Amino acid sequence: MIVAIDGPAGSGKSTTARGVARCLDYFLLHSGAFYRAVGLAFLRRGLRSTAENAAFVLGADTIVMECGRREARIYLNGEDVTGEVGLPEVAQMASEVATLAIVRKRMVAQQRELGKRHRYNPGLVVDGRDIGTKVFPDAELKIFLTAPAKVRARRRFAELDSSGRQASFAEVLREIEERDRRDRQRAISPLVQAADAIELDTAGKSIDEQVAFVVALARERGQLRIV
Repeated sequence: MIVAIDGPAGSGKSTTARGVARCLDYFLLHSGAFYRAVGLAFLRRGLRSTAENAAFVLGADTIVMECGRREARIYLNGEDVTGEVGLPEVAQMASEVATLAIVRKRMVAQQRELGKRHRYNPGLVVDGRDIGTKVFPDAELKIFLTAPAKVRARRRFAELDSSGRQASFAEVLREIEERDRRDRQRAISPLVQAADAIELDTAGKSIDEQVAFVVALARERGQLRIV
């Protein structure tokens, strides 16, 4: 079974996906980590987000994700960069390179390969922007998380503050709104809700509530490996 969780930046996709994977004892795949790893490769090489540069990066650098029960790790040229890809500047670059067709084609192919490997062994929880529409349109369960931009910006601001990173709320909100615009308006795989996805507004809801909502739906769909 594949559980696809889509939504805009800051809607709680990654944290919710992690909690759902733990409850179901499923493997976890953060699709955004692929694009962040590409973004990190661009930053390390000091390159702008162009198709020509993307062809070079994808030919020169190796990006691998290891899915595991309850956690996933992302590697760039053999180096574990799971922690580094969470940096704001990496996320910003990832949002830019994700608009490039050559990048999306390569990353979607890698995600689908992991889907083939783990869909029934033991199952897979995937979060991203186009999982239910493009990557796994046949996913057994599709969830679309949403929340107002200011709510998502407050969450991101709190995360940055707790980790000691300096940023103003206005800056964080501006970045959220810019990423929303880019994700929704890009020509390749824009952020849209799948017709058969179940929407969940996460404003005012705790992560535990979000996880419980998705797990309950998985049970209704015949999931048997609940632990």
